[in-house]
Amino acid sequence: MLVSKNLDDTTYEEHMQEALTQIPLYTGEWTNFNGSDPGITILENLTAFQLVQQHGMNVVADTVRRKLLKLAGYEPERAACARVLLECREARHTHRLPAGQKFYVGEVCFETNRAVQAGGRSLVGIYAETKEGLLDLSSLLQRDVPLYAPLFGSNPQAGQSLYLVMDVMPSPGEELIFYAQMEERACRNGAEGKGWHTFAQMEWSYYTAQGFTGLSCRDETGCFLQSGELRFRMPEEEGSCYEGLPETGYVLKGTLVKAAYDMLPRMKNMYGFLAEAWQRETKAVCLRFQRSTRIDMYSSLLEQGYFRVYCREKKTEGYRLYREAASAGEIGRFVEIIKEEPGHYCFLFSAKKFHFAPARLKNAIRIVAFQEDMMRGYYLGVVQGYDNQVIELPAQHIVPDTLCLLAERLDAQGEAYYDFVKPDYREEKALLYTLSEGEGAITILDAGDFLEAKLYIASLSVSHGEAGNVRAGNVFVPAGGPDGLVCTNPCAGQGGRLRETAEETRKRFARGLHEAGAAVTAGDYEEQVKKTPGLCIHKVRAVMDEQKNVVTILVKPHSDQPYPKLSEIYRSAIRQQLESRRLLTTQLRIEGPVYLPIHVSGVIYVKAHYQQCREEIEALLRRQLDYSHNDKGFGERVRFDVLFRAIERLSCTEYIEGLQIRPQYGELAVMEGQDIQPMAQCLCCPGQMTLTIEAGVQ
Repeated sequence: MLVSKNLDDTTYEEHMQEALTQIPLYTGEWTNFNGSDPGITILENLTAFQLVQQHGMNVVADTVRRKLLKLAGYEPERAACARVLLECREARHTHRLPAGQKFYVGEVCFETNRAVQAGGRSLVGIYAETKEGLLDLSSLLQRDVPLYAPLFGSNPQAGQSLYLVMDVMPSPGEELIFYAQMEERACRNGAEGKGWHTFAQMEWSYYTAQGFTGLSCRDETGCFLQSGELRFRMPEEEGSCYEGLPETGYVLKGTLVKAAYDMLPRMKNMYGFLAEAWQRETKAVCLRFQRSTRIDMYSSLLEQGYFRVYCREKKTEGYRLYREAASAGEIGRFVEIIKEEPGHYCFLFSAKKFHFAPARLKNAIRIVAFQEDMMRGYYLGVVQGYDNQVIELPAQHIVPDTLCLLAERLDAQGEAYYDFVKPDYREEKALLYTLSEGEGAITILDAGDFLEAKLYIASLSVSHGEAGNVRAGNVFVPAGGPDGLVCTNPCAGQGGRLRETAEETRKRFARGLHEAGAAVTAGDYEEQVKKTPGLCIHKVRAVMDEQKNVVTILVKPHSDQPYPKLSEIYRSAIRQQLESRRLLTTQLRIEGPVYLPIHVSGVIYVKAHYQQCREEIEALLRRQLDYSHNDKGFGERVRFDVLFRAIERLSCTEYIEGLQIRPQYGELAVMEGQDIQPMAQCLCCPGQMTLTIEAGVQ
């Protein structure tokens, strides 16, 4: 069932013919392939049984496939909404966007998940302390400059600081989102969590009347090793203008506490005051509030006018429907509704005026708002009570966490009351149902006390999955938002996916069968080291000593330095990567490269009228001998004939006499004829070039 080959695609005769052709591969004694041979009879029965088994596996339902895959440790990946960060192009005016504000990129919808402020403020300066003095990096705020600037100079040190200058003071307790676009290093492996912070650490502060005050920062850049966001939670103290920089303003300061960068951080752009948006389209939303006489709700869905208010009056009862008061003096379950501004509505409750009001309970008030198209299909039907009743929903590709149903039942007096029911809610007498988000359907597993209850949509959002992972630089058009508001996304959308199907899970399982979980061979160790999270691994070689049961791992990292050493950070990360994968009795040694200079001497006759022949020849030799940068690996032989032919093929070369190569350290290599065989831990590098360049015979 879990293999990709489908035996139903071929006939019984084809399977038998394939089996017969395999017999000579295993034995030369079986020569009778006629049906009278007992062995052929057994083979025919086994082939028929195989086809019956395969057919049975092909008709297995997806639910059974999922359960079998779960036993193997593979569960379908859940659906997720893509997330983007938005920058307001119009920075001169402040716009307050309600929760659920919709933006469109083509037909793909994105929404804010909370009320946010857009525009009206910006970053006006970036400065960094280096060993050479204060460096002005404000050009990083310009969007069309294709240069990468080193943040802390050529040699970052602990104690150096980065300053971000803002033109407007943030509100106390506000969360700020910035995005740093860094030079992407293709050689660096991805990492999550704290893996990035092994190379550097920063402490952030904010300038107030008392000086620089520490503030919380969630850094996804690993101290500017990769592109990512910076989230700041502002302190309760109000900021003060800082005048210690060329640009006056409100300042965030990041100070390096540790600076052991393997590669220098270089930045291209810094984006400030960003807002989050999620790729989904909310068809219905249910917002919960504590009991209050006044509820303020910010949601763009309210503008369409399709919303209802439900309140709980007693702890032991369900919710009751409250209608908008049409005139003064009405008595009943009513609420006053006042529109303050687009997307902002106030709901006023008064037991004194209407004789009914929500109780002082948690989530005593629920406000449900619908899109217009959802109003045509928000009624789902009645709970019939039979096993596995399936009810179609008015949408597909539903975001699982957003679905909630409203169940209507009648009390003893014949009045309607309501309950809000989420999927997979398991409690005695509760309505238990599961969601098939891709197909857009629910299956009722247990009706509980909800037999003959009417079901309605209370909240539901849909997603486009991977289509939400839009490229950077799109224009996001607000739906019904403030005039003139234009937003762009400085980074690509990330995280969007639909729920994994059973077939996709099976394929992932099949791929996993070919991935080595434990390191046994030298190739296994090398493959695991190359994938160490957060590191830039350039060259690696595993040397096995089977007698001592020791594996020596030789590693050269990528670096801005010409001949880098292996730092303790790298050793520790590699050991952690291998520790759970090595055999228990195997010892590990992790070593850096030993650079072995190779000296070259000889006489080279060059053709007349060629200029800069020496430079051309020496450049060729350096490329050939520089194992730190070319494709040669640890301990790889230096072949004399390859060097000789390479020089000979140069257009300036006439002929060569007395060419010789030798290692600088004899104990690190042996001469085998005219070739050099370095020790396993060595990477060759260019040594002295003692070349005599002579003009050839005319």
